[in-house]
Amino acid sequence: MRQYGDLPVLHAERRLAPPELPVRDEQRQARFVCAMALALPSADLAIMVDEVHGVLLRSARGTNGFGYDPLFYFPEFNKTTAELDMATKSGISHRGKALRRILSWMSTQPSLGELGA
Repeated sequence: MRQYGDLPVLHAERRLAPPELPVRDEQRQARFVCAMALALPSADLAIMVDEVHGVLLRSARGTNGFGYDPLFYFPEFNKTTAELDMATKSGISHRGKALRRILSWMSTQPSLGELGA
């Protein structure tokens, strides 16, 4: 984690070999990881981490997405992230899963009152 003054700064780290590199297909496993943190005035802290696993294709497929979505393939759906419909994509997304966990945690926090409901 980097620092900005006294504050930690989270960043996205991308380590992706270009598709043209000679990486064997069985070594093209990939994952996206999302870490979300929420600090409450009561000093409660929640950190949720979730991930999604797939395979990196050698060529892009699909148009419903951005970044690596056209290369990130889900064998169980036989589609890339960019080929999935929004409902499916939201259900399996690493960001969506982490957010749902944060929201679930918030619903258990009495210090949030109606915000956590």
